[in-house]
Amino acid sequence: MAEELDKVNVVILGRNYPVRISGMEKDYLDEEVRKINDMIRSFQLKYANKDKQDCLSMALLTYAMQLRSNNENNPSNLINEELEKLNQLIAEHITP
Repeated sequence: MAEELDKVNVVILGRNYPVRISGMEKDYLDEEVRKINDMIRSFQLKYANKDKQDCLSMALLTYAMQLRSNNENNPSNLINEELEKLNQLIAEHITP
């Protein structure tokens, strides 16, 4: 049976968004929403002449780039790459 999802509202840039999550994800979601709102506020202070949509877009882009960088530097990704290289070497030596 599928896990029951809780309906929660998150507020980003002063707007409410309904989200369905498992109970275990609540703390993670709260932390991520806080990070996003903090990043938006930072851009609003740094670029006072930009509108909210611009600040939201810059925050989204920054967040995405940080996520990509974290994923690329994740040790498990590096291990998987090395394992793939080893598999290729083995396959080259096994194949006649």
